[in-house]
Order: sequence, then structure tokens, then C-alpha cells
Amino acid sequence: RVRDASRLELNVVDTLGSDSWYEFTLTSSRFPSAAGVTSADTAVRIRVRTPDVRNYGTIKGMIADSGEVQTLVVRLLRGTTEVQRCTRVGGGPFAFTSVPEGEYSIDVFADTNRDGRYSSGSLLPWSSAERFAPRREKLMVRSRWTLDDVRVTLPPHP
Repeated sequence: RVRDASRLELNVVDTLGSDSWYEFTLTSSRFPSAAGVTSADTAVRIRVRTPDVRNYGTIKGMIADSGEVQTLVVRLLRGTTEVQRCTRVGGGPFAFTSVPEGEYSIDVFADTNRDGRYSSGSLLPWSSAERFAPRREKLMVRSRWTLDDVRVTLPPHP
């Protein structure tokens, strides 16, 4: 898909195999310029190697929530960057699979407005902050290991 004059977006329909090489060929005749001009003589080949997911780790845990049943978003963070997320209704188990080795943190929030982002509330018009709970301890993910019994407790409404 052509995103704009300088960017193409490639979405793979099937799951790619682990630790495998793939080659993509883009022919310029299939992508006209902004003026509608095509060029038949240019092809770009891109070779990529997928990572070996057998060397990744897994994090499994439980969300404790005594509040009303609502959409909860659990985020896996590396520093301040979101790596993965999972969404569930109400408390209960969660899992992050295919996690590269490294140090991570987890937080969870009740997505009451269902926009997928944490809302800290507003004064005008009044809306309260969404319930939020960071897990204070960092998680160290090791290659081919599963961290079990990671618990995050979401506080009740004040």
C-alpha cells in the first residue's frame, strides 16, 4: 500500500516462519508517481530475516481487580516504549509471548472511555482519571524462559 510519495507499507497476510529468510521485490511500474508517471525499469529487492522466536521469553500473570467489570489494558514496556499490549474484560490472567530478552515493566489501566489510551481526566468538562496501576518491580526476561505468576493489582475507584 502506498502511504505517501515516499513511503510504502508492507503487511504480511500469513505468519512468517521463525529464523527464515524472505525476499520482497517491488517493481516501480506498479507504483506511479504523484504525477501519474510509471517507470518500467526499476525493481527493488529487499531481503529480511525473521528472528528466531524460540529464543524469546514469555510473561504470564494475573490482574487483581475488585472494581466493576470493564475493559482493562495491560501494557508491556521497555523503558517508556510500549512493546506489546493485551486487552481483556475484567481481572484475570494475561500473557505476553515472543518477548525479546531484556528488562521490562508492566502497567494496567481501566479503559473506561474505550479509546485505547490512558486518560488522566479533565477539569472542564469534568471527567475522572481512569484507574491505573504500574507494577513497581522491573521484570527481567531471559531467552526461552517463562516468568509465571506476575501480579498487578488495580486499585478501586476512590
